[in-house]
Parts: sequence; C-alpha cells; structure tokens
Amino acid sequence: MSDRTRIESAIERALGDLTQVLPPPLAEVAWTGVASGGKRLRPMLTVAAYEEVGGAPAEPVYDLAASVELIHAYSLMHDDLPCMDDAPLRRGVPTPHVVHGVASTALAGAALITGPPPAPTRPLPPSEGRPLKPPASPSACWKRRAPGE
Repeated sequence: MSDRTRIESAIERALGDLTQVLPPPLAEVAWTGVASGGKRLRPMLTVAAYEEVGGAPAEPVYDLAASVELIHAYSLMHDDLPCMDDAPLRRGVPTPHVVHGVASTALAGAALITGPPPAPTRPLPPSEGRPLKPPASPSACWKRRAPGE
C-alpha cells in the first residue's frame, strides 16, 4: 500500500473518530474542509522525515501524519473565512463557510486543531534496533517528496 493511500486511510480514521464527538452539522463541515482534496504534502513529509531518521513506518506514524493534515485543513478553513481572505472557492470547490456558514466553519476548524480524542497514545514503532539518526543533509527529506512536487 502506498504512503498516500495509508495517509488517506489515517485521515479517514481520524475524521471518523472526530465525528463521534462532534454534533452532526459540525462533523459535516469538518469532513468538507478536510476531504476537499489536495496534495497531502505535509503528511507525506512527516512520514518521510520519520523514515529518514531511521523509523519504520506503521499505523501510528500515519496517524501522526494525518494529524498534521488536520491542522493544515483547519488553517485553510479559517484563512478562507470572510474576516481573513474571504475566499469563495478552494481548488475550484465552494469553501466550507460558503456552504455551511461562518460560525459552523469556525467551530469545525477549531475542532480539527485538537483532533479526535483520545490523543495519540500508541508509541511510535521502534526503529528496528537502530538508534534514530539525524538526516544526512537538510535536503535529504526532499528526495522523498510527493510525486509532482
């Protein structure tokens, strides 16, 4: 399974958990804000950085990467609000505040900051007996970037 597929699965799990504690109208806004697509560059870099320092990717690493994407989605949702950029479209699709209203978008975006409860408690997987190491160079992680970037 590709990193992109594993990241999308982790994002879906996180949103599923989050919708269990949000009122249905806010859960729908959160889904709209996160599921609107995108390159998922930030979570891919999170996984790549973890691998670069010797970590072995596993579900908790992808869950961590999904949380980075949720925080990014929050920032986009809030940035598009009328009090900021007042953007009616993102990636050619109406923004959450246009579809669901400003107040709902502000609240759903804020819920993405903390993510689904409980906070990740599973330890990251061991580095297969190797100590985690610093990257060989500052640009080492960029060699593993998302295709097309």
